[in-house]
Amino acid sequence: MAEALDVCVKWPNDLVTSQHRKLAGILAELELDASGRVRHIVLGVGVNVNQTVFPGLPDATSLATERGAPQDRSALLVALVRAIEGAPVGEPAGLDLWRARSATLGRTVAVDGVEGVAEDIRDDGALIVGGRAVLTGDVSLLG
Repeated sequence: MAEALDVCVKWPNDLVTSQHRKLAGILAELELDASGRVRHIVLGVGVNVNQTVFPGLPDATSLATERGAPQDRSALLVALVRAIEGAPVGEPAGLDLWRARSATLGRTVAVDGVEGVAEDIRDDGALIVGGRAVLTGDVSLLG
C-alpha cells in the first residue's frame, strides 16, 4: 500500500508522508493453522482520502491535501486492493519492501520504554532499537 500511495511506513502500521504526516493506518490480524502456517489475514485499513480538517491531530494529512485536489475513492480502492493482492506474504522480499519505505529506520526513536536508533526490522516484524527487539508499541520519532 505504501508503494501504491508513494508514501513511507512508520513502524509498525502507519503510512506517512516524507514529512512524517500520518495519511493512513493498517491493522492486521492473522490466524494460523495447526502447522503454524497462515490460514488467513484480516486487514483493517483507514486512509484519509478527501478529509481536509483534522481537529486535534496536527500531524494528520490526506491524499486530497497532499495532492492538491479531491481524489476518486473508487479508483483508490481498486489500486489498494491490487497492491494488497500482489504483496509478497511471509517472504523476505516483503520485508525488504517495508525496509526500503521505512520512515523509522535510521532515526532515533522511543518505543515501549526503549530509546535509541531504529536499526532494522527483524524477519518476524520486530523493530530493532539500540540492539533490542521491540515487538509492539507506538513509535515516537525523536530529534
